[in-house]
Amino acid sequence: KTLDRPRASLLDAPSADMVAFLPVTGAGQVASAKVHPVVVFNICDSFVRRAETQTRVIGTLLGHVNPDGSVEVKNAYAVPHNEQNGQVFVDVEFHRAMADLAKKVNPAEVVVGWYSTGNGVVPTDALIHEFYNHECKNPVHVTLDTQFTDGQKLMRAWVGRSVAIGAAAIEGAKAAAAAAVAAPEGAKDDTDAKEKQEGSRPKSEAS
Repeated sequence: KTLDRPRASLLDAPSADMVAFLPVTGAGQVASAKVHPVVVFNICDSFVRRAETQTRVIGTLLGHVNPDGSVEVKNAYAVPHNEQNGQVFVDVEFHRAMADLAKKVNPAEVVVGWYSTGNGVVPTDALIHEFYNHECKNPVHVTLDTQFTDGQKLMRAWVGRSVAIGAAAIEGAKAAAAAAVAAPEGAKDDTDAKEKQEGSRPKSEAS
């Protein structure tokens, strides 16, 4: 008997937060990310097996977090998804069934983040990252450029950073988050200083 797979869940954008991505640089809540070779193989395999209509694939990363804050990624599995007109549909039931199965096989490996194929991050990654924020603490986002666009940046690790905003400032915050997507290492300090300066303004000025 064939069982119908549950419909994919639409990931909604948070109403009061945006997510900007910063590279893992040895500072912050994620000190570093070590990806085992089998993970690279699994990501490439899922990309080769993707549907013809898909331009990229995403999936869940399994491993553990060391006491020093470094993340060790030891395994991964693809998660069916679909992206249309800025919306993301993810098969949440499939992801959680696979996570439960993996936990039974190896209890030491837990969800530590997610991966996507492509050269860096894209705007819809904020929606997916927000979902994984509920699956684990401080998820790491690993991107793998399967097109080999830049040999020095084939695989990169990112961390998400929530930017609290008011409902009336959604459109302006989208532009700010987009500018921070591929921020270089030195930009983090500049962003922190700017946020402190903005936070020190009286409410009348900020509005």
